[in-house]
Amino acid sequence: MPKDWAISAANQLAKSEHFLLPQKLLSHYLSKGNPLKDEDAWIKAKYSSLDIPLEK
Repeated sequence: MPKDWAISAANQLAKSEHFLLPQKLLSHYLSKGNPLKDEDAWIKAKYSSLDIPLEK
């Protein structure tokens, strides 16, 4: 991975994604609008309705 990924010619991501490493894209988009504050919140019963598969 190039040290300067954001400005690398190998970075084919959208302009708004240039600062992200490719392996961080999924977590970046999944965290947008997520009402949970941390990873442990998923196991709390009050948030069980939010636990849906990615396929939906």
